[in-house]
Amino acid sequence: MDDSQFFAVSIAIFYPSKVFSKLIKKMPELPQGITFHGLRSSCVSILVHQGMDVKSIQKWVGHADIDTTLRIYAKVKDKESKREYRKQ
Repeated sequence: MDDSQFFAVSIAIFYPSKVFSKLIKKMPELPQGITFHGLRSSCVSILVHQGMDVKSIQKWVGHADIDTTLRIYAKVKDKESKREYRKQ
């Protein structure tokens, strides 16, 4: 691997949002304005609402606190549902 390839791989690993944005811009057939973070948030929300174990999701996305997963990504608004998820 030469220096330019190493640099490209390093950017992709440490800055996936930048790489993702560039790819979206190069593909006009895709809706423009899609963000890496938006896809992540949508994915986590879908997984929670389809009943996937929230503790597993929390570990997958790397949150130290399950409340972060529930509050920011899962958008679970019902207090009773949040209590149930915390028990898991």
